[in-house]
Amino acid sequence: MNTSELKVKIFTSYLQPWDIIENDIITPIQCGRATADVKLPMIGDDTGDNISEKNYMYGELTAQYWAWKNDSDYDYIGFMDHRRHFNFGKTQTTHEAFSDYHNDKMDETKIFIQNYITDSYLNSIAIDEDNIKQSLNGCDVLLPFAENLSSNSKNSKDETNKDSLELYSEIVKEKMLRQIIQDLYPDYATAFDEYLEDNLFYSKRMFIMKKSVFMKYSEFLFSILTSLEKQVDNTDIAINNIQYIAFIGDLLLGVFIYKNKEAFKTKELQQSSILESFTLNYTLTTLDFNKEDVNICLAFSTNYIGYSYVAIKSLLMNRKTNYNINIFCFIDFPQGKSTQYKYLEDLEKQYSNVKIVIINVTKFLLDKNIKFKVPPSSNHTISSYIRLFIPIILPKLERVVYLDSDLIVNTDIQELYNYDLQDKYVGAVRDLGISIEKSPWDLDVYDTKKKRFITYNITNYVEEYLEINYKEYINTGVLLMDYTKLKEDGIIKNSLDIIQKRYFTLLDQDTYNIVFNKKINYLPQYWNATEPTTIALIPDIKDIFDGAVPYKMYKENFIDEHKIIHYTGSVKPWIAVDLNVKELNIWWEVAKTTPFYECFLQQCIVKSAGVRNRFNLLFTVKRYLLTKHPIIAKILKLPYHLLRRMYRTLKYLKNFK
Repeated sequence: MNTSELKVKIFTSYLQPWDIIENDIITPIQCGRATADVKLPMIGDDTGDNISEKNYMYGELTAQYWAWKNDSDYDYIGFMDHRRHFNFGKTQTTHEAFSDYHNDKMDETKIFIQNYITDSYLNSIAIDEDNIKQSLNGCDVLLPFAENLSSNSKNSKDETNKDSLELYSEIVKEKMLRQIIQDLYPDYATAFDEYLEDNLFYSKRMFIMKKSVFMKYSEFLFSILTSLEKQVDNTDIAINNIQYIAFIGDLLLGVFIYKNKEAFKTKELQQSSILESFTLNYTLTTLDFNKEDVNICLAFSTNYIGYSYVAIKSLLMNRKTNYNINIFCFIDFPQGKSTQYKYLEDLEKQYSNVKIVIINVTKFLLDKNIKFKVPPSSNHTISSYIRLFIPIILPKLERVVYLDSDLIVNTDIQELYNYDLQDKYVGAVRDLGISIEKSPWDLDVYDTKKKRFITYNITNYVEEYLEINYKEYINTGVLLMDYTKLKEDGIIKNSLDIIQKRYFTLLDQDTYNIVFNKKINYLPQYWNATEPTTIALIPDIKDIFDGAVPYKMYKENFIDEHKIIHYTGSVKPWIAVDLNVKELNIWWEVAKTTPFYECFLQQCIVKSAGVRNRFNLLFTVKRYLLTKHPIIAKILKLPYHLLRRMYRTLKYLKNFK
């Protein structure tokens, strides 16, 4: 038969909606669907003749059993799982690569290893119809390279499956398994002995077989496992540690191949491995968007998950009716390790008509090969730029409210979502700290041409460096965005071009101000009141703004009831715990209802009273010197600025060379 005419089906097994791979050959299948809490958007192993409810013992083998009993429309059938795939490309490694891998040497020149599944990863392993069929040309069985049995044995130290592995070892050592093989398949008994003495070991339940071979192998495998299951007493084994059946299945695959090594034409391919499986409660490809839905986006790094939880909880607590609301959390997972995002998924279950969608932005940036530099500052991570990519990641959205994580929503967010933008692209408030004449705040700006820092008064920075009228500068912590207009005008592409060419002190906020200038509908300040913490620390801070900004702005920020309180600046509510200030207490009232409350209290190591006094004193002295004795102020600041500039310049040169 011509290779192109082959009917090939490869099942990839899933327990949760990890990154899903699917094409004309690759078919995702949910294992253990009979006992799963959620049905994934794929076929399951719980129809027809099945053992789906035994997934806790059989693992991915429940999918193989289902395919054996219920699917016969193929010439070749195979199995992989969500993290381990065949490399069907032309570049393959040798057997030793897997020995290196299991000894934690992680030599990327010998084995294909990647943190996440991305487009470039899929291209590298050539997981497409033509390459898969070409790999099967002239063979009956396709397997991953065999592993070294001694290196694999180190996995017995894995406490997660300790009981299973001990029982596996006991079954093999006491020859219970051999006796079953002797009884059911006596001609395999010698092969079993010889295979155990060999150094090579086939595992991971990965293979592709001709239909006739697969049927023979499945009959061999499941008849032995069924007999074994009846003979072993499982009553004393914890249910999450009972997958010894699956481990025995790994062993039997090798025995079957070893016995038939002369009869089958066998080919081995490199196994590619994904180190991080990112679990999503929804997959973007299956999300439905209705025009009536309210769409909210937040972007943050993993260390801000708790504070983001508080912001989202405040939003949901103030929803007046049960309209549909989609909350998209764009999280920077630099190592893919954090599990706290599961609290956000659980929050969804507490409210009706709510979807909370977790999106791994680190994976997305790798996937799209988007690269840019973030200034080396402890206050900023890649998450600071995430909001720029939202229209690319979610192209179907037409309107979005973007919220920072360090804020509290005091009203029904639908009111803001339905705000009339009057044909503008963005709704936002003016940044109060920049909108004042003669601002007391300075910024150190890194000049990429001169390769040194230049100090700007913050107002002059906006006027001279960004070339924007300081009265038009917005705070981007709360944004109402019309994505339809943004995409039509090419603004997103302009944003990406800008951040890859220039470095800004205020990062994406500066970028947004440049690209959105003259396209902004200015919202009332109470939609993003930005001074509550500063006022708590310095009660007379209002004097700076009184008369320096239009009274309407002053009233909306300091007098009117705040609809969204945004805790800008370095002192947050979770630091200023002992300040009896209404705007800060509101945050703590919501925080008390979250699973992070005790963590917030433990983090308050720095006494806020000390912070308040130091901040108040320094600000008062600085303002006095600047207004009464500016020359003395400059002389006193000179050594400090010289040392800070020297340190930060060296840091920037190291990162931006």
